[in-house]
Amino acid sequence: MEYSRVLEIAPRKFGCAEIKHDTPTSFDRLRGKLHGQPLERDTYCRLLINGSVVMTDAEFERSTNMLPVIRAKGDALIAGLGIGLILEPFLKQCTSVTVIEKEPDVIELVGKNFYESTIIHADIFEWLPARKAKLFDTIYFDIWPNICMDDLREARTLHKKFRPYLRKGGYMESWCRIACFYR
Repeated sequence: MEYSRVLEIAPRKFGCAEIKHDTPTSFDRLRGKLHGQPLERDTYCRLLINGSVVMTDAEFERSTNMLPVIRAKGDALIAGLGIGLILEPFLKQCTSVTVIEKEPDVIELVGKNFYESTIIHADIFEWLPARKAKLFDTIYFDIWPNICMDDLREARTLHKKFRPYLRKGGYMESWCRIACFYR
């Protein structure tokens, strides 16, 4: 699956959120390679919140998100807008896509690039669909800027909470579960 629109998000800052495009240094490339996260392209897009990187379009993030991209179908729910790395292919494959994003500055900065989706400003740990809301065929949680085994507890909580909103035969996954066991 090709992700093409991500780098079309112009570098700019809004509030605490910022989009940067940059080229990795030779040291960054070597460090990435040593950690199994090669950086082979010339330019990367990064989302920073309060100066800290929370998402990139680097190869590691693309490859660890491939399975949900392949499995996406029907009505989808995504937790975490980020730079739209997941949202773009979901929009091509799904009937509808609802995104829950807790940072309003990210919505302002990135959301307007994805007008085909429904973006809701809320925290996924507090938000629930309306009582009579439709069920989702695909639910994907992509909210962790850094992955560690402790995040699996949060993922389990979200999976339990949203299982009643998953259509029978649907697909639900979390980026932290994939990334913790990736290799």
